[in-house]
Amino acid sequence: MKTFAKTLATLVLGMALGSATLAAAAPSTLKAVIADFKIIVNGESKTLTKSPIVVDGTTYLPVREVAGLVGADLKYDGANKKIELTTSLAEEGNQVSKTSLRGEKIVDLLSKKYPEMKTNSGEKLSLTMDGTLTLGDKTIKLTHDSEYNYDVTPLIEQGILVASDIQ
Repeated sequence: MKTFAKTLATLVLGMALGSATLAAAAPSTLKAVIADFKIIVNGESKTLTKSPIVVDGTTYLPVREVAGLVGADLKYDGANKKIELTTSLAEEGNQVSKTSLRGEKIVDLLSKKYPEMKTNSGEKLSLTMDGTLTLGDKTIKLTHDSEYNYDVTPLIEQGILVASDIQ
């Protein structure tokens, strides 16, 4: 009987230690909620093919898909656990390289992107020769060269245009 009791005690102790070790090795559990958000990029409604998730009040978005929506290229380096996002506007130091467009092209782009802005009488969208752009209640000063190619960098910086709009 003593042998049986020792064997049983050893078995119970072994099972208890094994369970504790197994529990310690188990990954953490977290609760996530699949969310359905409306995504707006520069005033345009976009749809994600993969749903965002919310964990502890923080929303996680599919980075490759979001990069595509904002016109950025994504490079994934799994070996170094690195994700690199690059916009089509090359950065030189801290300055974004200038991107210039003809005035007619800017007005055409903006009127297509913001159709609620009228270009006829009572204009909500206009660009003067001196580079004053009126877009609704906003007035933005654009610089230009001698051939009236206007620098659209301020429009990109303010989120009115994105790099993919001007390609």
